[in-house]
Amino acid sequence: MPNKRIALLAGIAVAVAGAALAQDRPDSLLPPGFDDPPPPPPPPQPRVPEPTPAPATVPVVEDDDDEETADVAVAQVERDDDDDGDAATEIGTAPAVTSTGAIAFAQDPFANAIGEWAQPFMRDMDAPLLSRWAHIGLRHALLASQATPQGFDTRDWIAERIWLLLRMGEADAARLLLATVPRRSYNARMSQMALQVALATSDMGTLCPVPSSLDDAEPVAEPLVDAICEALIGQGELAVETIRRERRGDRIGGIDLTLAEKLVGAGSGTGRATTIEWDATQRLTAWRYGMATSTGLSLPENLLDGAQPQLRAWHARASLLDPAERLDSARIAAGMGVFSGQAMTDFHSLIYAGVDANERGSLDAWQLRLAHTAASNADRIAAMRRLWAAAGDDPLAVMGARATTARAAARIMPSASLSGDGAALVSSMITGGFEDAIGAWVPVLTQIDEDDGDALWGLLSLAVIDARSLDLREDRVRDFIRRDESEGQIRSKMLVAGLAGLERISPALLAELDGDYDMGIARTSAMTNALELAAQRGDAGSALLASAFAMQGSDMRHLPPRYVYHAVRALRATGQTFLARMVAAEALSRA
Repeated sequence: MPNKRIALLAGIAVAVAGAALAQDRPDSLLPPGFDDPPPPPPPPQPRVPEPTPAPATVPVVEDDDDEETADVAVAQVERDDDDDGDAATEIGTAPAVTSTGAIAFAQDPFANAIGEWAQPFMRDMDAPLLSRWAHIGLRHALLASQATPQGFDTRDWIAERIWLLLRMGEADAARLLLATVPRRSYNARMSQMALQVALATSDMGTLCPVPSSLDDAEPVAEPLVDAICEALIGQGELAVETIRRERRGDRIGGIDLTLAEKLVGAGSGTGRATTIEWDATQRLTAWRYGMATSTGLSLPENLLDGAQPQLRAWHARASLLDPAERLDSARIAAGMGVFSGQAMTDFHSLIYAGVDANERGSLDAWQLRLAHTAASNADRIAAMRRLWAAAGDDPLAVMGARATTARAAARIMPSASLSGDGAALVSSMITGGFEDAIGAWVPVLTQIDEDDGDALWGLLSLAVIDARSLDLREDRVRDFIRRDESEGQIRSKMLVAGLAGLERISPALLAELDGDYDMGIARTSAMTNALELAAQRGDAGSALLASAFAMQGSDMRHLPPRYVYHAVRALRATGQTFLARMVAAEALSRA
């Protein structure tokens, strides 16, 4: 991953220095065999002007809503394909969603973005991220944006955002954004995105009628999509003949064609049975996933286990499949930030309702019920611990389990007698952003020994709104570092990076600690320079984009603390103080 970042950032520098040439037609997202798709090719890019002085920062509207209640409200989007009006003026004139709660933007978050600067980050970002809150913030920004940055056609800018959302596992968010573009306005790239959204949401019918530009973008897939749409409108024999023709043409075969044939049979009502044999299949691609789940076909466990996390997030919301078989994927989706804690509660409720009353005691849903309703704090916390343990060793599943219990943890009354569980409870609450409930633990610190309260003190010092009542003196920070037994003292590095980024310790103390313990926070690089540039421009969207890019990976031990420091600084500089605190606290929590 570090080499990839270096190569990309070097490429950004080249892009800013000059323009790139566009290709006549997008590369196929579904090449022969329907392998994992590469991103579409770049649009034309003019020379980028020198950065201008940063405007006033955009304030973030903060309240005590967690990320569940900060969910987005769906805008009503007109999609009249027969309207003869000027479609180009209608594209992107409204955001896909209106953000509310703790994450909100006073203006378009990409209002000051430079297209050539932002595009490489979007193209090369790999999900999942090491910060659940960076994921959530970026999703809100991608959905809220209206303006088209310099160097982009409006449709291409929307397509870039859709493609990134899909790679983040955000199938439903991508569908909302796609709905802002009238079908008559689709170009080849938008048709590619429409196909990808249909596969991710297990709803191939959304492509009917088939956009004419799909043949330019995906000539191998287009006839199969045509056949599916023919079947859905009752032209079963015509659809079957299309499938036969494609089989004879030998452009695609094997399970990819068989899955399309099964969907055609299901849509046409001809009664044609198609048997799916997965034995020879080595991996689960987007095409295979979308075709299978569109007919409610369960996926083989071995293929699902080896699938990319974003595909697991798509699987978690595949409503034609039994919720119980989607539970592991739902935990991963919650760990990524695709599912909220409230969504996980609703998910467990579906499983609970579908099981005989005599069998409910063995469910995770029963443990979640106890976490909210058990008679004592001890019983509630015990139920939460069983839920956390049920997630196993997968870091994303563990984070998803914490998100599931966030609201239950927030209902525990802080007490010195519970100090041994305090850090775990606060860590769970951080996933939901329960600021008041987190802050209620601050008085407990005065009632417990300092060495016993290190974990709790560290989380509170980053997560609370006002840290003035906390002891953040140099001696206290050094005591934390001295007692830190984590590998490479990663927890201490994340703590200091977060405190410095939030300006809760002085630059002088940062310099001393950085030098004394070789934390590497003061070092600069192309990545830290990119974060600082976004901060200087007052560019909320690019600050989120660069912060998310910096936090790619699967292991906190490989995340340079200086990235956390500069990401938190950039978020604060662009008015996103809530996200800055949550990202900093989450980094320590996951270390």
